[in-house]
Amino acid sequence: MTIRDANYDVNPLIMSDLVQKITVPSLLYGSELWSILTVNDILNLERVLRLAAKMCQNVSSRTRTDMALGLLGWYPVIANVDKRKLMFFHKLCCMNANYTAKKIFDYRWRLFMLRNTTGQRGVIPDLYNVLRKYDMLNYLTSYKETFSMPSKTSWKRIVSARVSDYHKQQWLIRTSGDPDFTRFTTVHPLPRRASIWAAADSPTEVRNATVVIRLLTDTRTNARSLCRRCNVVTDNHEFDPLLLCVFSTNAVNVKLADKYKLSLFERPLPLIVKHDDGEGNALSYNYDTLEELSQIEEPLCVIAVAGCLRTGKSFLLSRLVQKCGLPGKAFTVGHSANAQTQGIWIMCRPHPTQEGKVIVFLDTEGIDDPEKVEIQEDTWIFLIATLLCNALVYNTKGVFDASHISKFRFLKVVHSNVTVARDSSEDDSFLDFFFPNFVLVLRDYNLNTDTSADKLLEKRLVYKTGESDIFRDFNEPRQLIRRYFKNRKCFAIPIPCAKPENLDSMPDFLIESGFLQRLNDLHQYLCQCSPMKLKSGKPVNGRMLKTMIICYINSVKKNMAPCLNDAMKRIADEENQFAVLKASECYKEEMKKRINKSMPNERGLEKYHTDCMDEAMKILKEIVVVDDGEIFHRKAAECFEDNLKRFKSYVERDSLDRCRRSLKQLDMKIQQNIRERKYAHVRGYSEYMEDINTLADKFIKQECYLGSKTKAALQEYMDTKVEEEQLVYEMVKDKLDDESECQLRRLSSSSVPIPMKFADVTEGEQSVEKMALESFEKLENDGRKSIGSQFLENLKMKIQEIEQAKAELSEDDAYYKKLVAEYDIWDNIYKQAKFAKNQKLIPSEDIPINPRQAERQESKNKEKGLKKQPANPVCQII
Repeated sequence: MTIRDANYDVNPLIMSDLVQKITVPSLLYGSELWSILTVNDILNLERVLRLAAKMCQNVSSRTRTDMALGLLGWYPVIANVDKRKLMFFHKLCCMNANYTAKKIFDYRWRLFMLRNTTGQRGVIPDLYNVLRKYDMLNYLTSYKETFSMPSKTSWKRIVSARVSDYHKQQWLIRTSGDPDFTRFTTVHPLPRRASIWAAADSPTEVRNATVVIRLLTDTRTNARSLCRRCNVVTDNHEFDPLLLCVFSTNAVNVKLADKYKLSLFERPLPLIVKHDDGEGNALSYNYDTLEELSQIEEPLCVIAVAGCLRTGKSFLLSRLVQKCGLPGKAFTVGHSANAQTQGIWIMCRPHPTQEGKVIVFLDTEGIDDPEKVEIQEDTWIFLIATLLCNALVYNTKGVFDASHISKFRFLKVVHSNVTVARDSSEDDSFLDFFFPNFVLVLRDYNLNTDTSADKLLEKRLVYKTGESDIFRDFNEPRQLIRRYFKNRKCFAIPIPCAKPENLDSMPDFLIESGFLQRLNDLHQYLCQCSPMKLKSGKPVNGRMLKTMIICYINSVKKNMAPCLNDAMKRIADEENQFAVLKASECYKEEMKKRINKSMPNERGLEKYHTDCMDEAMKILKEIVVVDDGEIFHRKAAECFEDNLKRFKSYVERDSLDRCRRSLKQLDMKIQQNIRERKYAHVRGYSEYMEDINTLADKFIKQECYLGSKTKAALQEYMDTKVEEEQLVYEMVKDKLDDESECQLRRLSSSSVPIPMKFADVTEGEQSVEKMALESFEKLENDGRKSIGSQFLENLKMKIQEIEQAKAELSEDDAYYKKLVAEYDIWDNIYKQAKFAKNQKLIPSEDIPINPRQAERQESKNKEKGLKKQPANPVCQII
């Protein structure tokens, strides 16, 4: 394994301690006596330490040594050798004078000092050189004069300080004049443990800290270089590890693909396919793909790419997929004039910037295929992709001129092909609430202009004032784009290279930097888009998206317009059923966990039921979609009650078995006395009765917390003692020779009261069920209120768009009159929605109307000759 491929979640400081306490002592064993070390010997030892420092921090093997060692507070290996030699010197000096080793040591020191101190070899000259290196010869002089040395603790502290100061000074000398260390020494001026490692407590923080350290130790100066993590050529190597590199941006979410092990995360799969049913091509969904999609529980960010035939949609998607950081096959790219993508294909990736979310890419079939006879398929594919995504990328080549804008005339069929609710009279002004963000991508754009791409798009969509058909034809596609897509964004991407034949396999260093930069901008914008949500504010997961696809395709098969309200109702029904199932499973798991830990009595089971239902309610509230009739809420309550009855039966059976085992164990002494005939004497019957009473007292005291089950088991035990009591009575009677038979007290089967049965619903359970119903009601009310405030931003944008359009058109224009009629309606809806957000939501039917004011207004209208304003449109979802 190379260092670059390693991926550690352990804090490098922990690994550093392991190296210093285990590896280094083993490596330097006996180094106190290493008197002859060559340069090659020291270099080999240094290589081991340097490699360990870089592997501990998971940085490149090309990282400068002083950086890798300085971040961990390590010094060169010779520093550790010198420390050991100085400690060995102290040990020899403090040795008992009668030891032979001590005498030899003193003799060799005197001999060394009498001779010339230079040019000699051996342990004594080596120790002398180490003392002189760290300016510690004064301790040698003191030892020769007084034969005394500091204590071991003091000496160890002195040695550590002198060695650290010396090598710290050497490190500063080496780094101060090196331009590669300019940025590094600003952040990390001294060789000590980096604070960023000390602050990293979790595996995620360690991975993030590793990205920062790699940026800090990067000394590359060339303009275009290869990223050491993702192998992509970049011209911004300083910020690539933090902001652009797919491995760093996707580090927090990379384990999502491992969680599911689905083919959707590995390669594109067909989602909407075309088949020949005998009457021409028809659309259908791929069942296997939908099954995989339904397993994704996380919120989805759906990105769809549409556009004309052979404009590079699949290549664009492939580049976006690669930026999500995981290996896998991209979308198929063709090089012929024929269409490559048929229907709609899907591929999933863990979201690169939003933790716990999944980004979904949809590749659609190209529009305007000259070989197609029936163009209705293009309309259906475009509309389905539009309704399924929260960001629609429209890919086109060149400038956004009149020919490109005119292609959007097909949007005029949207009104007849999509409905908000069945049998409703509302117009298409509601559809923009369900349409996604519109992202226009201009490929091969080479014009130099100071105007931004967004302003260029809005400039192309401005209306022209006039009454002739020419002006109406000019404004029609612009009206459709502005009417259905309120959020608009534009990206102008230049030509990637001169010969794009093998663009899909071309390395990045051969592609123009401007193309890569604009592509990064597009990727970052799409990653910032919020997840797809229902109009109730609930994020869409894989199950919901599967239901939407099935509902839309079934409508298309029947040649009916897809109904958004029907799809939302079906999603709510299926998601609420799933919520009930999950809540029931949570309730059962929590009950099993508590019962296995401690078997409860009647009151304890009630407490368990209350606690478990609270936990299940949390799950229900997280998953459930607004349920108007509280049908699924009642189903959840019924599931809780059914499960409670099963647990009651289980607890009752287990409690009785436990009581029987306890009685059998307590009864063993009585059975032994009967076998040994210890009751066969005059007072035997009385002793037997006393033993029975003692057993009953012990049993009640031992198992009293089981309540009625204790009484039931004891009564059952007493019923089985009737024949045994007769046996003891006969045993005692045989011992009474001529004495008159006394009246013996017999054991009564009715001495213990009949136990109470488990109540079907206790008082505690009734209160719990009441609380649950109140929670359901509160959840339902909150759900209704949340719907009104979800549209505030869309309503505001719609009103601004209407005002802008009115300013651009003439008063005689038919579309202008339509907008004037809509303005008051939407402004009134916006004011009511804003009021509902800040205060308590008041239904429109509950707002009192003053009859006199209504009469005055009606008379004023008649006097002025005003036409009656149309009623507010009614949308069942809103």
